[in-house]
Amino acid sequence: MQHPPAGWYDDQQDAGRLRWWDGEGWTEHRRDRSAAPAVAAASRTNALAIVAFVLSLLWFGGLTSLAGIVVGVVARRQIAVSGEGGRGLATAAVVLGAVGLVPLLFGVVLLPLRLLGW
Repeated sequence: MQHPPAGWYDDQQDAGRLRWWDGEGWTEHRRDRSAAPAVAAASRTNALAIVAFVLSLLWFGGLTSLAGIVVGVVARRQIAVSGEGGRGLATAAVVLGAVGLVPLLFGVVLLPLRLLGW
């Protein structure tokens, strides 16, 4: 089941107040409607999207590139369900991870062919 993103919503128990929804459930945090900001609260960034991006920037023989792709795909799925931020980071992780795999793939394919005299 998809939940709305974290933010201030109408308090069902008091029409003049707002209540904080943390993305999974109602908290005890409430405030007057007049104190509400003009813009909606920003959603937090998905932690896996950050991890995926960092992994894709590291190379270590392509191993972290592959991990960046896998974690980036998982992060994108979580973001689609949770409404969290970080979709761009997760997408960048997948793309950078793929770019990081190119030298590894060339090494795995071309180096043995070169050693065989092809």
